[in-house]
Amino acid sequence: MSVRAAVITAPGQIELRRFPVPEPGPGVVVMRVSLSGICGTDKHTFRGETIQYAGTPHERQIEYPLICGHENVGVVETTGGEVLAADGTPLRPGDRIVPGANVVCGACWYCLNDEPYYFCERLEDYGNSLNVRRPPSLFGGWSELMYLLPRTRLFRVPDELRAVARAAHAQPRPAVARPDRHPPPSARGRTRRRRARAARRGDEGWCSTPPCS
Repeated sequence: MSVRAAVITAPGQIELRRFPVPEPGPGVVVMRVSLSGICGTDKHTFRGETIQYAGTPHERQIEYPLICGHENVGVVETTGGEVLAADGTPLRPGDRIVPGANVVCGACWYCLNDEPYYFCERLEDYGNSLNVRRPPSLFGGWSELMYLLPRTRLFRVPDELRAVARAAHAQPRPAVARPDRHPPPSARGRTRRRRARAARRGDEGWCSTPPCS
């Protein structure tokens, strides 16, 4: 059996490819994609503008071939053992979820000290840094199935939310709102302290949300 995915193979080139249906490893969720957004980042990738976080200690170059799509909503197809949603309840086949766009390493100083995910020193991004060369390749939402690694935050879609497209907006809306720019008064001191710690550790250029334009 195989699944289809839209693969960007080079700047300005996209093709439909088939991949084997993956078997989930421990802690993995295989999700059947319902909808996947087209982000500004995907537009840049398609045009060949593959440098991200330019001028910061986290600068990197995205590599082709790549399955884009990090604004996703779908249904749990299968799991590698018991996997918990963000609310602490076990996921089952058929559950509707919105996966987080990023995967933290869980081992760097920032992860071990419960800092926000975007400080992670080895952050991986679906549809960006995770490309087709890494088995089983299905790390973007422009595919029929998506392979969600352990430590991915998985949010349940409430039963009362019938409009699936609204759930797909769960990732881009916070990126547009940019709460770090206008935090509530109670959060301003905490935000300043985090930025000061990042500067002392050489991360002063790190953006607080993934690039989405």
